[in-house]
Amino acid sequence: MSGDGGDLGSVDHQRCGRSENPSHGARSWNVRVSADDRGIDFSFHRHAANKPRPFSIGVPEAVTMTNHQPSDASARQLEDWRAALLLSVGLLGMLSAAASSAQAGGLYIQEFANPSMGTANAGAQAWANGAGTAWSNPAGMARLERSEISVGVGVARSKLQFDADADTPTGGNDGGDAGSTAPLGQINGVYKFNDRWSAGISVGGITGAAIDYRGGWAGRYQAEDVSLTVIGVNPSLAFKVTDWLSIGGGPVFSYGTLDYELAAPPPAGTGQVDIEDADDTDITGRVGALFSLGEQTRLGVVYQSETKLNMEGNTTVNPVDLDFNASLKLIFPQYVQVGGYHQIDDRWALLASARWEDWSSFDEIPVSTERGDAAIPRNWNDTYGVNLGVHFRATDELLLQAGFAYDTSPVSDGNRTADMPVDRQIRVAAGLQYSLSERATVGGSLVYADLGDADIDADTVRGSYDNNQAIFAAVNFAWKF
Repeated sequence: MSGDGGDLGSVDHQRCGRSENPSHGARSWNVRVSADDRGIDFSFHRHAANKPRPFSIGVPEAVTMTNHQPSDASARQLEDWRAALLLSVGLLGMLSAAASSAQAGGLYIQEFANPSMGTANAGAQAWANGAGTAWSNPAGMARLERSEISVGVGVARSKLQFDADADTPTGGNDGGDAGSTAPLGQINGVYKFNDRWSAGISVGGITGAAIDYRGGWAGRYQAEDVSLTVIGVNPSLAFKVTDWLSIGGGPVFSYGTLDYELAAPPPAGTGQVDIEDADDTDITGRVGALFSLGEQTRLGVVYQSETKLNMEGNTTVNPVDLDFNASLKLIFPQYVQVGGYHQIDDRWALLASARWEDWSSFDEIPVSTERGDAAIPRNWNDTYGVNLGVHFRATDELLLQAGFAYDTSPVSDGNRTADMPVDRQIRVAAGLQYSLSERATVGGSLVYADLGDADIDADTVRGSYDNNQAIFAAVNFAWKF
């Protein structure tokens, strides 16, 4: 992508804690922005005594300066340039924040603390064996015989350890363990009106990120601390069209929050950029169909539309103490999932899923400030995934589960950044479900995720993650009415 943006306006130096010297005339900064496949170029033009003096700063891959000031520029003029640089880094911070949105639990969270977690979500679109189908495939609610409610809670622990190459351009430590511990949870309810109509609701996390690198690490100019949470509420209806076909769907109300922090690159020194309390909401749609291909076999299809969150919040840039409102657009793309369930006999069942996610729509990250708009390319690709699972009925009360999942990487090594260490993902899962009575069921699941090496080959940092993994553990309870 290439293009020129508009004038972002003027930066008032009084906001930076400085007063003007009358002998130098009135001063202000005019900021223009252009974007290409390497990032955004901010051009700052300082006007003093009707003599514009431009500076050009390219981010994020490199920071370069073309200084047309006289060689005897004063220390005050250098401070002015540093203020303008930090403003550009503030915009970079907003752009980079979106990248981390997809990382911590995978591109989309697959661990919902429901029974399908025990098979790495394999066949969840077709199993339709409880209230969890309100999210997995709303059409599956028509298959349930009774109204039901289910609750799942759990915990996710991620490990993220960077290993910088010997020739990485920026020195520093390895960032320590940038992973975190975060909760999992989902509530599902299904109400049966009659044999044909059912209503349901699902509440839980859609995606999230929690990355915290140690200060002074080699990739500090791309990210230091990221926290993002997106929660969805999905009311839905299901209708049994025939004995072999059910359909269902409903709106998804999403709410997201974002906080982000990174260091300012040289020559600005030890500057810091913080984005706080950015949030937004969106309404999208989710529909599904369930096909019964005999008494032992089912096929489910689910479509989720694209979610756009225009996260708006307060941005501060220190040590110059700039403070301004900004927004960035996070895109969680549309996807299609297909799942199958086949019961071999009274004890064994096989489950499988395949999916496509439209991550090529994440080709750039739009950013808006009080002074104008810009965008930075990301160059992501669509992803594809497969899940395989098995059920074993050990006793009439006890069901054992196991599963495997694989997802392709959405980004190449050359386009991957330290604020978004996303790579191919492999999951291995195990779980069990135990019937306490005809109405009550309890269960538990454990998932290990290998999140890949996430090699990075950028102008500012080079290396890979020798420890990039996560463990998810959850318990669930269901009650039939």
